Amino acid sequence: MGLREILMSAAFAAASSAFLSCAPEEESCDAVEGTYEPLYVALAGNCGAIAPMRLPLDGGAGGVRTNTEMQFGRNIVTMVVHKGCQLRVTQQVMTKEGVLESEMNGVDIEVHDAKTLSGQVDYRRYTPTMDVLCAGTYSATFTRPDSVNGIQP
Repeated sequence: MGLREILMSAAFAAASSAFLSCAPEEESCDAVEGTYEPLYVALAGNCGAIAPMRLPLDGGAGGVRTNTEMQFGRNIVTMVVHKGCQLRVTQQVMTKEGVLESEMNGVDIEVHDAKTLSGQVDYRRYTPTMDVLCAGTYSATFTRPDSVNGIQP
C-alpha cells in the first residue's frame, strides 16, 4: 500500500468515525445485501456521464466494511459505513499499479428498502499525476436486481 492509499484510508477512517459517532440508531431498516446497480444523474460539475460501477454490499447490520474486486481491468475498492438507515460509501477506481483514477463519495445514502438506496454523490476523476481532471455532483439511485433462479446478478 502506497502513501496515497494510506492517506486516503486515514481520511476515510476519520470521516467514518465522525459518521458513526452520531446519535444512537433509532431506525430499523431492511438489510442491504447483494450487488446494487447505480443510476447517476448529473446535478453540477464538468464530468458528464460517469461509468456505473456495481456497489457490493454484504448485508451486515452496521459498521465499516471494505471490498476490493476487479472490474474492467481496474481495482475497485468500495468502503461502506452502515449506520441505521444510512450508508456512507466511497468507491475508488485504481489501475493495477495502484494509481487512483476516480473516486465517488456518497454521504447520507438512504436505505429505502432491501432493493433501493438513494442519495447524492460527489465524483472526481484524476490524471496520472493526481491533478483533478473533472469533478461533479450527482443524484444517485442504487437498485438491486431480482435474483434469477435463486442467484443474484
